[in-house]
Amino acid sequence: IAIDYFDVQTHANNLNAEPLLTYPYAVFLDIYLGKHPDLQIDNRSPYMDADAYYRKLNSFFDQVEAELKIPVVIAAHPKAKYGNEFGHRLCIINETSKLIIGSDLVLQHCSLSVTSALLSEKRI
Repeated sequence: IAIDYFDVQTHANNLNAEPLLTYPYAVFLDIYLGKHPDLQIDNRSPYMDADAYYRKLNSFFDQVEAELKIPVVIAAHPKAKYGNEFGHRLCIINETSKLIIGSDLVLQHCSLSVTSALLSEKRI
């Protein structure tokens, strides 16, 4: 019986898995911030301007991609139901650990999946 946080065990299970992507990339650990139903406490009004959030986030990703010359790939939150929020960027759900292990850089804010990045000794 594992007593570690489940991300630690998932990381260990994925260390020798085939990489999902065969090119250099940065991965963003998505927490579904703009639309997460658990954060919407008061149903009368949105807790944030999701359109502005995704617009600014994509602008940041554009800068990262231009400077590092690698794409940003989205490790989508398991509850996420996205349309085109991230534009042209690849958005993959339920493969966060594998995406982190294969990445060159990890971008995140407040994601518990950062555990896998720390265990992988990735730049964060």
